[in-house]
Amino acid sequence: MSRDALGMINRIRMEPGKFRKTIQQQLKMFDSSGTLLRDKEKGKVIFPKEGITPWKQANTLLKKQRKMGKLAWSDGLALAADDYCKVNSSLRERVERYGVVEGEVGESVGMGEGDGDDFVVKMFIDDGVENRENRKNLVQEKFR
Repeated sequence: MSRDALGMINRIRMEPGKFRKTIQQQLKMFDSSGTLLRDKEKGKVIFPKEGITPWKQANTLLKKQRKMGKLAWSDGLALAADDYCKVNSSLRERVERYGVVEGEVGESVGMGEGDGDDFVVKMFIDDGVENRENRKNLVQEKFR
């Protein structure tokens, strides 16, 4: 994970109301059928798997979300994340390779284009992920 992605995650956790404005802006970009998002500023058209639903759910969650503590950068966790693509091992094994595990560890895995902010917004929306596990992980109190 890059430091700019961590910055966006911390904005979600520490200032959910401000991040909600990002989601609300994207909601306004949907066509009248709710199946197409047109970002004129970035020159992109997105065809979400689930249409507008994940954005509406994210907006509702952020309305209720209270402020949380920020996540701290960890070089060891960054190396363990990098190993995800290189080594066939469990999350715990990858993390223990670079440090000591205290408590729970969790990961959200995704891929896509754009900068860290775009990537984190995409993970928070979690379009096509039935249980919204990536979204849940981003706002878990137990992760620090």
